[in-house]
Amino acid sequence: MSLRDLQARFDARAAGFKSAIELLEYEVGELAKKYREAPSPANHRALGRKVRELDIAVRRASK
Repeated sequence: MSLRDLQARFDARAAGFKSAIELLEYEVGELAKKYREAPSPANHRALGRKVRELDIAVRRASK
């Protein structure tokens, strides 16, 4: 387990989530709401980055 994984797990638990993946799912949902309310290139990029981050986290967890 990398330092990044440990930090993500710590951040998720501190925020009241069971796992880092659950935290990322919440963040993706919030960014999607923000993008629907105000579609802009900046919001689209932020949403795309967070979705990629979630995808990587899920792939790492499934190994």
